[in-house]
Amino acid sequence: MAVAGTMALPKFLSAAPKYPQKLVGLQLYSVRDDMKLNPLGTLKQLSSIGYKYVEHADYVKRKFYGYEAKEFKKILDDLGLKMPSGHTVFTSKHWDESKKDFTDDWKYTIEDAATCGQQFVISPWLEEGKRKDADTLKGFMDIFNKNGVHTQYRNYADVNFKDWEHLYYGKNYAKLQLIKNKYDPDNIIRSEQSIKNIEERNQKFTDILKMLEQEEIRNRVGAHMVIMEKAVEKERDRLSSLHTYMDNSIDQPLLTPENVI
Repeated sequence: MAVAGTMALPKFLSAAPKYPQKLVGLQLYSVRDDMKLNPLGTLKQLSSIGYKYVEHADYVKRKFYGYEAKEFKKILDDLGLKMPSGHTVFTSKHWDESKKDFTDDWKYTIEDAATCGQQFVISPWLEEGKRKDADTLKGFMDIFNKNGVHTQYRNYADVNFKDWEHLYYGKNYAKLQLIKNKYDPDNIIRSEQSIKNIEERNQKFTDILKMLEQEEIRNRVGAHMVIMEKAVEKERDRLSSLHTYMDNSIDQPLLTPENVI
């Protein structure tokens, strides 16, 4: 569910930047451990890689990763980054039923989001009581719709389902595991809903080999692997070169055997 504002929000939205309808960015939740330890250094690394858009996943007591909204916006601007959206959980405490209005806490959330240039405030989780059936969910979303607020449903895989991987991905899951094992054997890129390594799922490798007996699948998976391998090599070459940051410091973003002392 994405929230673009409240009844009092138009003055914020009028000043918000307009982003392309289609863009590629990074959810900072993917690097949450690094952002917790060193948010500024992590953002510098992301900027040096070439990212232009990010989506936050840490807003606590009116601060983004420990920075007030104006401070965090300046950091993003200095690094050439923009943040069109971010994750902040919306709960029942953010709606005053007696007043039929959002609470001050949520209005502050929207205000700070607008300060950082966000167009969307996304709630990545919803109370179980609000999603027990379609009618309850629709009634909850009507709170936003009737107040002139846009809503968005993010179709994350529900890991509570038994064998959820195959329910969502079907026969494609085995192909995705092959790619995962080749390019991320140490499971560095992971989340609760991510593709699992073959060993992690205790899946028989013979099942994968049997699938690859089909020529069409073998050719398709092989083509994807060649493309990804070339992309990885190209990116490795780019990241192995020296990079000048916005603060004029010079560093080599990627650690390689050649530059580690």
